[in-house]
Amino acid sequence: MDVLCWVVILTAFTLARFDLADVPVRAGGLMWAVLIAVVIQTSLGAVLVYRGQYRYGSRDEIVTLAMIGGFIAIAR
Repeated sequence: MDVLCWVVILTAFTLARFDLADVPVRAGGLMWAVLIAVVIQTSLGAVLVYRGQYRYGSRDEIVTLAMIGGFIAIAR
C-alpha cells in the first residue's frame, strides 16, 4: 500500500509541477524517482515499521514514517 502511494503521489506531483500543462514528462526520470522511493520505503519499512512493533497510528509509528519520508525526499 505504501508503495502504491509513492507511485501515485510522485506522478501527481510531477504533473502538478508543470501546472497540468500538456508538456512531455520525462518518463525515465519519473521512473527513477519511483524506483528510489520504492526501494527505500520497502527496505526501511521492513526494518522499522512492518515488524509490528508499533501500534497502528501511534505517535511512534507516525514519527518513523515521517523519517522514512524525509529520507526519501533527501535521496531524490
